[in-house]
Amino acid sequence: MKILFLTKYPYQGASSRYRVYQYLPHLKAAGFDYQVSSFMSEEMYQASFSHGRSLYKVWLTLLAVCRRLWLLRRWRDYDVIYMQRELFPGPLLWVERWLRRRGARLIFDYDDA
Repeated sequence: MKILFLTKYPYQGASSRYRVYQYLPHLKAAGFDYQVSSFMSEEMYQASFSHGRSLYKVWLTLLAVCRRLWLLRRWRDYDVIYMQRELFPGPLLWVERWLRRRGARLIFDYDDA
């Protein structure tokens, strides 16, 4: 089985580390094939903690959206797509609906109490 993990944060983000990254060695040992792609690059993650630089942060967000859309063009290569929260920030919910209508097997993991 091939799984695409779409996390919100890179390894440095605690919720992604807790929800996905800690299980990867076990999945590999069990014979699962997977790819992990975080929405935020390490650069974007670090920038999110700083004040100001709004245009830079917008630019990094646009790059992240493009990178994720480019990855999703090959969604059929995966048996399951695991999503930590939503695929994109803001009003791009149509992407999840589009994938679901085309038969993608989606797992949503919302980290809310």
